[in-house]
Amino acid sequence: MEKYFRQICATLAAGGFAVLLTPIERRQFSGSTIVETHGAYPAAVAAVADATGTPLIDMTAKTRALLEGLGPDASVPLFATGDNTHLSAVGAPMVAKLVVEGIQELQLPLTERLAPKP
Repeated sequence: MEKYFRQICATLAAGGFAVLLTPIERRQFSGSTIVETHGAYPAAVAAVADATGTPLIDMTAKTRALLEGLGPDASVPLFATGDNTHLSAVGAPMVAKLVVEGIQELQLPLTERLAPKP
């Protein structure tokens, strides 16, 4: 965890703005429910965010909701062919929009740099 503290401090010292994101869910279903595959990693990211006062976007929760909303079959195009981990050209913009949504929900200073909604 010390490594992440140093990276966040270095980012702030360089005039940057740190934001942490939990990992996106993999497309692994049990029925219509996503199976968690990241173990303790999302909680570790949240702990670093909490300990450092760094804003956190819970992409694990956001992508779980997206994937479960679409279901096992309709979520296939969001991922690279034969790969339930890496996003496709269809899925990447959808997940990027979830990041923008998180930035706006947290009212981060980055919001002013985002393109206006159409």
